[in-house]
Amino acid sequence: MKLFCCLMLCFTFLSASSIAFAQGDIIDSGDQLFIFMPGEKDFEKPFQVDASGSIQLPEVGRIHVKGKTLTAVLEELKQSLSVVFRDISKLYIEFRAREKLVTVLGYVNDPREVVLPELGNVQMALNKAGGMLAGAQLDNMQLQRGGKVIIFNFKRYLETGDETLLPALRSGDIIFVPSSPLTGNVQMIFDARSLKLGGDASDTQKAVTVFGEVNTPGTFSYVPGMTIIESLMKANGVTRYGNVGKIRIIGAKEPQVFDLKHYLDTGDVSKLPIIKPGTTIFVPIQVEDIKVGLQVVYVMGQVNKPGAYEGREGITFMDMLANAGGPNRYADTQQIRVLKLNGETFRFDLKKYSDDPANNPFPDIDGGDVIFLPEKADMIEKSWLIEAHNEAIKIIGAVKNPGRYQWDDDMTFLDLLGHAEGPTEKADLAKIIIVGNDGLGERQLFDLEQFMKVGGDYLTL
Repeated sequence: MKLFCCLMLCFTFLSASSIAFAQGDIIDSGDQLFIFMPGEKDFEKPFQVDASGSIQLPEVGRIHVKGKTLTAVLEELKQSLSVVFRDISKLYIEFRAREKLVTVLGYVNDPREVVLPELGNVQMALNKAGGMLAGAQLDNMQLQRGGKVIIFNFKRYLETGDETLLPALRSGDIIFVPSSPLTGNVQMIFDARSLKLGGDASDTQKAVTVFGEVNTPGTFSYVPGMTIIESLMKANGVTRYGNVGKIRIIGAKEPQVFDLKHYLDTGDVSKLPIIKPGTTIFVPIQVEDIKVGLQVVYVMGQVNKPGAYEGREGITFMDMLANAGGPNRYADTQQIRVLKLNGETFRFDLKKYSDDPANNPFPDIDGGDVIFLPEKADMIEKSWLIEAHNEAIKIIGAVKNPGRYQWDDDMTFLDLLGHAEGPTEKADLAKIIIVGNDGLGERQLFDLEQFMKVGGDYLTL
């Protein structure tokens, strides 16, 4: 019996101590308050203090509680509720949960006010706002508190896990997530690779800029201990034309020249230049290898990837055409021109080569040559100068598009008429004149109107 009484006394003492401690706490936005009113269903759930610092009570309305103690609020409640309820003798108030109200705005999926536990941090707030949109600028986030703005680097926190990099949150704080400079002021959806193409940093004074003969030039976030190798890897490495022996590093002092090839051959880390925030790295082009010379062939015109392509001894015409991605759908492969470095010009018919390669070999290719694939005649505006005189047929008179058109042995009269877009409304279809040998041969009349009525063999025309 004595043991039971002792246990009861101990329990009562601890409970009283806990309540006394809670009564002195200051109420803040986000806190959940439980108001005990026996027999009243409207008071069975706790009341949460909103962003303005008030709670909404049934029959009474809004009561401002932020910044007050539980004791002070209890006295106000007794005065307000006594007007509505008969028995308030058992009324008391306590904290049910200490929570925070934080507003998350900007480049997030669901910008809104969120409720966090007492120890909730920035990452929890962002998760409750649906996470960040693709294109959010992680290294320049803002925490707005009253009239102050705190800038913090959330990207650095994700890289290191250092919680000290995140500001501690309070009720009423506003977290603003800006968009990357790449998106401008328009919300857009794009993948991580498209972000990387322009770099991932906004402040060039706190970043490393890599440009020149690299695959993805841009401005990239600086990480302590970052080397020039890591900087170049962020730019997806150098291109095939990069002069890796004369890379320039521009910092606060005079520019340095770094020989990447020598470093890769020797592994001498003492040759690595120091990279700091604000450093600019420039990879120059190998000018002597790109200018017109014996090692470069130019492929131009209607190919998928026109440009200058490095040659080697024994390289062929087909090799170069393949390097340029081959002819596109508009290429006239029967009129390919090869312009030699010495000024000579050769014509090559790829169709004849494919039909009879033994008697139609492709031309020899040397450094400095130009391979040109013209556009098909029927793809561009018709002109008397498009086709050579001995490889074309002339269509004149009452047709919609008179001109000189490429001739082929497989073409028919109607094919040619179709190239000229057909006769006009005023055309006399019964008196079509066909003249051979440039007007010196025999004249032939063709009655298209009769042919359309009764048929015939127009293939012999």
